[in-house]
Formats: sequence, structure tokens, C-alpha cells
Amino acid sequence: MPGCIDPWLGFPPGIRKILTPGKQQTNDIWNKEVAPALPPADAAVMKKRFEPFSVPAMLEARQGKLFTDFYTPATRIRALAITDVVGRIKAPTLVLDYDDEQFYPGQPRRLYDKLTGPKDYLEADRGRGCAAPLLPDGPATALRGRLRLAAAHPVRKLNPRAGAPGRGRTPFRQTCGAWHGGPRTGPRAAR
Repeated sequence: MPGCIDPWLGFPPGIRKILTPGKQQTNDIWNKEVAPALPPADAAVMKKRFEPFSVPAMLEARQGKLFTDFYTPATRIRALAITDVVGRIKAPTLVLDYDDEQFYPGQPRRLYDKLTGPKDYLEADRGRGCAAPLLPDGPATALRGRLRLAAAHPVRKLNPRAGAPGRGRTPFRQTCGAWHGGPRTGPRAAR
């Protein structure tokens, strides 16, 4: 997943303008003006992008319908902005950016620049086997690329103290060894 500071900015300005302070007014604009005029391809994109934020939207999408409550998922998406708190994140953070990123272009770099704790930035591109996860070849290619990234960027690289004796942390290689070919040897090995 690419780094993102404000997921609401990943929607076109015309879509963002639909959201008003009032639920009824917002849903009237959506249902009477916008939704009926959406081409099928755009409607499919809106269904996919809104369904994680609303159970009714997800259920309607599964029935092939376009959601009718725009207000609820839109306010949830807007509430996910971390602009005001990103400077307080102290945990080691690996920020991924994709060449083909279509929803949050530029946001991974802004996130990286605002982080104040240990951080690393990785531009994942097709040359490294990391296509954008939502492209037709994306899931398989992205999975292979992420596994390579996991091997190249273990937690120790971001936080040298991770896995140190007496610190109660398990090194990345031990907990995720099975993901990149090695035997699982950590405390969860018996599972």
C-alpha cells in the first residue's frame, strides 16, 4: 500500500465537491445529479473505492448496484487524514511509492518528508517487480515485489535495536522467514 496522508485527496475534485455538511443534501446531489450521469466504468471505480468504508455500499456493489449513501463513506474517508498527527509518529516506517500510483500520487513523498522518526523511502517500480497493486497484473507482481522488499528491508534496517537480545523483540527474519523461503524459527514456529 502506498504511503498516504489524506485519502480523500485521492478522489477527483468533482467528487470531493459532492460532500456537503448535510447528509441529506450530499446524498441528494449524489443520487439525483452525479450517480445517474456516471459512465459504467466510473461507476465501477466508485463502487470499488467506496466499499471498504461502508457495509451497505459493499453489499450494494456485490449486487451490481451503485451505493446510494455517499455521505457516510465519504466522511469516513475524509476522517482518515493523518496530516495533523504524522509528525508525532515515532515508529520506524517504510514508505512505499509506486511508479503507477493512480490514487495517491505525490502523497508517499509528502508522508516521508513529514515523518520525524526512523524512516525509509522506497520507490517501487516495474523494474523491481513491484507494479501498482491495482493494475491488471498488479496483485501477483506486487506480491513478488513485496516479498523482495521484505527481504531487502527487514525491521533491523529501520530499527537496529529490533531483535536485540533482552529487548523482547523477534527479528523480522524469524517471524517472516517462511515468506521468503527460510524456515520459521521464532516463537510462532510451532503454529
